[in-house]
Amino acid sequence: MEPRTQTIQLLIDSRLEDTVLVAMAVRGLCAMTGLTAEVVNRIELCVVEITNNAIEHAYSGAKG
Repeated sequence: MEPRTQTIQLLIDSRLEDTVLVAMAVRGLCAMTGLTAEVVNRIELCVVEITNNAIEHAYSGAKG
């Protein structure tokens, strides 16, 4: 039997202040796993940094 996969999509405006929503979503998803707090913190930091970089560089900091 193939593993069951799920997709979660989170859309935010390209505003740096909205990355807190991404952080909360990642933390909430990780809370449903057996990951340690240290690993959850690292995952959250990585995803927030990726999101920040996309907003700052791909959108040149433009909001919307």
